[in-house]
Amino acid sequence: FEDNWKKSRNTDLLIGAYHKFNLTKDGEEQAEYFSDAMGKSIDGRLIPAVEVKISGFYKIITPEKQKVVKNLKSFCDVIKKKYNVKPLIICNNKSYEKYLSDDFSKYPIWIDSFFSEPEENIEWSFWGYTPRMKFRGYENKDEYVTLSIFNNSMNIEEFKKKFVC
Repeated sequence: FEDNWKKSRNTDLLIGAYHKFNLTKDGEEQAEYFSDAMGKSIDGRLIPAVEVKISGFYKIITPEKQKVVKNLKSFCDVIKKKYNVKPLIICNNKSYEKYLSDDFSKYPIWIDSFFSEPEENIEWSFWGYTPRMKFRGYENKDEYVTLSIFNNSMNIEEFKKKFVC
């Protein structure tokens, strides 16, 4: 990450970073770890993102909502304080309904709702709609990438004002 993060400064691409949120760990500690990796300034980068998904073991035993919300609020507060921006929250329908809908509706949302449209009550900025896209010339150990779309009509300058630090 560190090498790619540094070298990506020399490109014209819009580059960002995301943190895979642990539903049961302290949010402030996770944000500090994430921000340490990104550094003090993220000027010119995409806004930080945090992935909040119910997956793996948590599909069987989901963590208590109150604890997850508290940890995620702590995470978001640290990011807002350090970078003066609300992070983009990446989630799926289940995690949005369980943890985000009541307390994070004012945050930009990237919803991964593979093979079907996101739930109607979710105001999303990005929609990951298929995890099975292949591109010629793209090297990835998993072979496939997620294909996503943006839910708005704006030019690149407007996009940058909203999603670039």
